[in-house]
Amino acid sequence: MAITANSIIDSVVNLGRGAASVGTRLARRVRRDSASSPSGPPRDVGAPNAGEPGAPRSSTSTAATKSAKRPAKRKAAAKKPAAKKRS
Repeated sequence: MAITANSIIDSVVNLGRGAASVGTRLARRVRRDSASSPSGPPRDVGAPNAGEPGAPRSSTSTAATKSAKRPAKRKAAAKKPAAKKRS
């Protein structure tokens, strides 16, 4: 049997199908395993409660905005000397 371009392409396509099949089976198994064992509430997995050291900060916190200073106003630029007229 002679090797032709068509036989090479068929072999490559079959290998690709096999790889895709194995990948989808593996992905289904991983999803099924992760769905059956959900993570517990934050207290059960060791996360600190709100307000404790190491806890995430709220993005709506007002403590930082109250103590922040307002930026100073820009000073007016110095005037350039007037150009002398040529006579």
